[in-house]
Amino acid sequence: CCSSIVLAFSYKDTKNIGSHPVITKSNNPVELSEFMKGLLNWDHTQRSRLSDLLYSGWMNDSTLMTMKYLDKISNYESKQQLDFLKGLAGVLDDFPSRVINRIVIPKLLDLLKFNHLIASIIYIVIDLLKKKKIEEPVFKKTVWPSLKAVTQGK
Repeated sequence: CCSSIVLAFSYKDTKNIGSHPVITKSNNPVELSEFMKGLLNWDHTQRSRLSDLLYSGWMNDSTLMTMKYLDKISNYESKQQLDFLKGLAGVLDDFPSRVINRIVIPKLLDLLKFNHLIASIIYIVIDLLKKKKIEEPVFKKTVWPSLKAVTQGK
């Protein structure tokens, strides 16, 4: 998720460089600015550490926390997985369509291999379709074939 973020500290109010999201001075979280300043400290004992970034408020944003949980969902008990997916349907309204199509949808479709999650995942996909959050090429290339395979019996 975060590996695709390009850091650019310019005064432009640019949101993208090519296809990469950009953090500019105007949309830069304060915690990230402080972390970056700390990286540039001449005194190595005073430099920012990776753990400073990982436990910052910026990295513990609800969107990032949701993505971290989704990455590890198969490690949790069935009830926890189902509870998470129930809550996910409401939280996805806050996600950009790009994140939904490139990250969330592939992860959800991968979870179709777990029979107890199929109904919840289909509900989420239908909800996203109603809200026009799934791009047509993504639907045709990945969503429809995956749903078709599940409903026709693997």
